[in-house]
Amino acid sequence: MASMTVEFFKVVLKNSANDGEEDYKIIKSIFDEIKKKSTIHSNYKSIDLSPEIEPNSVEPKEVMDFFEDENYLFGRACRKKLNNAMLKRDYQTLQADEVFTDAESRKQGIEVFTFFLYDYKKGIVSIVNAKGAPGTKALGKAIETYTSEYKLEFHNIPNEEGIRVLYNSESPQISKLEFEVPTPDAEFLQSVLGLDEEVIREMIQDDVFSTSISLKPIPYGKLSRKKETVRNILDVLFKRKGNFSKTVVRGSSEKFNSRNFDLNAKMFTYPIDVKTYRTEYGKKVNYNLQDVVEQFRVGLHKAYEENYDLIVGIADR
Repeated sequence: MASMTVEFFKVVLKNSANDGEEDYKIIKSIFDEIKKKSTIHSNYKSIDLSPEIEPNSVEPKEVMDFFEDENYLFGRACRKKLNNAMLKRDYQTLQADEVFTDAESRKQGIEVFTFFLYDYKKGIVSIVNAKGAPGTKALGKAIETYTSEYKLEFHNIPNEEGIRVLYNSESPQISKLEFEVPTPDAEFLQSVLGLDEEVIREMIQDDVFSTSISLKPIPYGKLSRKKETVRNILDVLFKRKGNFSKTVVRGSSEKFNSRNFDLNAKMFTYPIDVKTYRTEYGKKVNYNLQDVVEQFRVGLHKAYEENYDLIVGIADR
């Protein structure tokens, strides 16, 4: 199982000629027109995001795939990897070889990809953070490649504003606090662990990188349910978060269920899990590509819809 994070962006539609802001709700009609120019496959449609790059070029091409979705624009953004940056290996003989011959690589490729979910009504895109994949710029590239009138801007959903939703709610609750203290000194370790000074000195000879502290209530309990107490705790954490390399508050309110807020993160994110295999009769079996697509679809829907009020409120949409 792979744990991945979803990031959220407010999408702004701009006029290419004068840089003026346009009504983002017409993005749906723009993509409807783009889809008409796509190549149709059995269960998805594809557009070339880099038509200026020839198929046999060494420059990596980018492609976007669209899948049917009842309420949103759901798609996959892909970028070709260089053939000579990968190996194909026979694990019985351990012999390594190139993935494609030079002739084969002129028309075929291995791609790194990510998935996105765009809400036409609110102009919010949710995208899975995947190293090497095109990211939100792929959506902007699709608009600019297939229209000459418009372009897109992406404004991230700031994490600090997310915790403010907890702070300003009528019934905030905190169920867990986590801190990571970077390079704790001997005095701190001695006060926490209660060990002799000589033992502490021996421990930190090679430098202790960090120490983690977690505050939890009894099972099913809360650290605090009083609004003023929660706000006092958060006020202190806002002031002191620079003292920690990690500050996570797990909280809930009348508007949303329990979730983590990382005060040191710049962007609000949400975790999803994508399974790479299942177990059948005691043996591991890889999920096929369509299974993986559905896992991303379900994960993105959940990430966006469970955080909908929070995200839309921060984006002012």
